Amino acid sequence: MSQSELEAIHAKFKIFLKFFHNAIELNFLPDCGLQIIIVLKMAILPASVLTVIVFSIQKIISIIGKTLNEVEFLYLIVLTCCNCQTISKFLICGVVMKKKLCSILMYPDEIIFNEDETMGRIRQKYVTNSLKFGYNIASCGISITTYQIFVVNETNFTSIMFFTFPHINKGSFLHIPLNLGAQSFILIYSIGLMVLVDILFIFMTMYFKGELESLSEFIGSLNGLDIEDFEVDLEGDHRKILRIFCEFYTKVMRIKRIFLDICWYTYLILFSTSIIYVCLLIYIMSFSSAGITIYIIPLAPLSQMFLVCFIGEMVYSSGEAVSTALTATNWYMMTTKNQKTFLMLLAFSQRPSFIRTFGFEKVTLHTFLQLMKAMGSYCAFLYTVLH
Repeated sequence: MSQSELEAIHAKFKIFLKFFHNAIELNFLPDCGLQIIIVLKMAILPASVLTVIVFSIQKIISIIGKTLNEVEFLYLIVLTCCNCQTISKFLICGVVMKKKLCSILMYPDEIIFNEDETMGRIRQKYVTNSLKFGYNIASCGISITTYQIFVVNETNFTSIMFFTFPHINKGSFLHIPLNLGAQSFILIYSIGLMVLVDILFIFMTMYFKGELESLSEFIGSLNGLDIEDFEVDLEGDHRKILRIFCEFYTKVMRIKRIFLDICWYTYLILFSTSIIYVCLLIYIMSFSSAGITIYIIPLAPLSQMFLVCFIGEMVYSSGEAVSTALTATNWYMMTTKNQKTFLMLLAFSQRPSFIRTFGFEKVTLHTFLQLMKAMGSYCAFLYTVLH
């Protein structure tokens, strides 16, 4: 692996990051420089999604007590949960925690363009491999069009969301086409934003993973001191390795803690909404005649939950690797002064580092199995109650 290859992969992330900021802030719209215009631009997305939520709830209330179309009723609840997740992610990443998010998004540049030659050579191997792995995960796209295909079929090609916006050319022959266009745009943008946030978290996790794996390799040089930059002075070499390790490890853990704070709120919303609409979608499958499309739809939220749990697994395993690498060094060959520094680093590295959220002490792949088990129980309960 070369530095140029690493920088080329990082450049792709920068392109994605620019697209992410444009999607959050709608930068592709004209900008006159006034602060009020910037605020209004950012309000377009949440206002559109909030409008869909209001109309969905209004439609749900209107069909209660009438001849109940269970597919329509349950899908409207699914749509409401989906849009609640979108607007929550927008508020967390674009408003409430925007400064924290911006601070961690500057960290990848520090990793890639750091002037330390020793760590630079190790990063060329581990960070490059991690980012390539991250791109492979991100390429597992989450379906967008299946939602539209299913609902358009169920509504005889008159709506995307089982309702129409009443003020869009009502009474005109353009009423249905304009509604289809507007609802398609909002739905694609809504689901797309959810996917973009998840992909951003995947990339940041891969940067953390690559850096921590690089540090694990670097601290292993205490055993052989086979890195050519170090001289014969054993005590001085140990001290230099420990100093460099402490500098980079402290920085990555500080940024990682900010990332975990953002994940706490994001994962809380994601798990809460995903469990509801996966259970309802699976229930719809038991009586809908929409064909194979309805069986594809639950794969989207299920794959989303798997990906975020996989992110948690990567965060946990990469932190454990550093602690394991430290304990495997020949620390007993150091001087007493260096041993004291080493013990402080060892104690610091043994602090658990994993994603938490409400109800889950540690988010890993085991969490995904717990969620699947819980959703199976909820689906069985729902089927028993409604039948």
